[in-house]
Amino acid sequence: MLRKTEEIQVTPDNPFTEDKLQRRRPVENMAALISTITQPFVLAVDGRWGTGKTVFAHMLRAQLQSRGHPCIYFNAWENDFVADPMVAFLGEIDAAIKSKALKLPPKAAARKKWRSARQKGEVVLRAAAPLAVRILSQGIIDAPRISEALEKLAGEALDGYPSQKKQMESFRESLQGFVDAVGESAENQRLPVVLIIDELDRCRPTFALELLEQVKHLFSVRGMVFVLAIDLQQLSSMAKAVYGPEMDGRGYLRRFIDLTYELPQPDLAAYCQHVIDDLELPTFFSPRQNGVEDAEHLLSTVTGMAEVFQLSLRALEQCLTEINIVLRTTPPSHLSLVLLTSFLITLRAWNADLYHQFAEGKIGAGQLLSGIPALANSPYFQGRDHDTYMTACLYAFSGMQGEAEARIEERKATMDDSDRTDHERRLAQSELESLVPLTKHHMTTGLRLRALRTVLSRIQAATEYVVSVPEE
Repeated sequence: MLRKTEEIQVTPDNPFTEDKLQRRRPVENMAALISTITQPFVLAVDGRWGTGKTVFAHMLRAQLQSRGHPCIYFNAWENDFVADPMVAFLGEIDAAIKSKALKLPPKAAARKKWRSARQKGEVVLRAAAPLAVRILSQGIIDAPRISEALEKLAGEALDGYPSQKKQMESFRESLQGFVDAVGESAENQRLPVVLIIDELDRCRPTFALELLEQVKHLFSVRGMVFVLAIDLQQLSSMAKAVYGPEMDGRGYLRRFIDLTYELPQPDLAAYCQHVIDDLELPTFFSPRQNGVEDAEHLLSTVTGMAEVFQLSLRALEQCLTEINIVLRTTPPSHLSLVLLTSFLITLRAWNADLYHQFAEGKIGAGQLLSGIPALANSPYFQGRDHDTYMTACLYAFSGMQGEAEARIEERKATMDDSDRTDHERRLAQSELESLVPLTKHHMTTGLRLRALRTVLSRIQAATEYVVSVPEE
């Protein structure tokens, strides 16, 4: 079955039913922390692209709502087509009220206060409209009249500054009244209104930074908590792109963020197994010869290489999707070479140049392995059987003439060397037990190279398939 992995589902009634990323404890802790906040507060959940920030955000929203918190989820990337983030904010809150996603107290006061806040927000928006927009709205198109209009509007802007400042203060006062009314629970406890902002680091840099500034200057009222699911490194780069390379990006962001929580790395083996199950690979392996061994090689190799290469969860999913395609397009009568396929696909996700050098025969297995220094220190591979089997596969299917045979002689010499430790000799023996049968089975270097080329062509085809499938 050729398919992409399904997104982890977060249900409102039980957000942790599919907690494959082990987020329950941090979500519950954060929800409990948010319940204690009474000040204006901005909390950042920091994680690299593809580390599950959106899943965390949806789980947090469901957990907060189960505690009675008024909570809104705001996808910034879906709204960065608007010129002013304030329009999107007000529109999202308004839509949440109308759809009852934001549940208001039965008293009419909350709705009345929201109407007041919205009206005053519209006044602020009109006052802040760019000069060009205001000129166009007056139907002025010829140069002399535009110049006159610019002078007039610039003067009006200066004269109107005190009024505009008062309008912003008036908006915040109305917003404060709305937050107070919404946050009052049946038990007479005041719960903060929480606005979760996701995908901010995927927005246009100007939109993302302006949104942060508006959070700080316009929406900073008592009892309103913002949770930003972001990649701080990416946002820091955005700040430098907008304000110049000398800008201290993280220092700039600290102006807006009161507390940062770094999203923990999930159990990679458990998550890999979840994706493998979702792709129905256990069903694929079960009837095949060596299916149990191949399934073990797949899990151990992908988990280990994801750790060595520091792959994001999204990159890990893409690798497993490609592996799934390669395996399912390999005829049952052919060797599937699961370990070699898994290693090469994860290698390319980490370092495409190194992958292509090996694939094109420019470097052999020895140079390839020396180009991955983190491999030697990985707890997934140090002295383990699948470490020696993976090394054997790379040497056996190396495109360098005679490299496999030279490796066999070198490993034999290690075994016969009395100065080597027992551990070193055992590793050499373990590698030989895999390398010798692999080279004998495929006989000549030419036949082994042909097998490698077949694997590489299937990897390329799998990549083209994945790229051609649009995001849902």
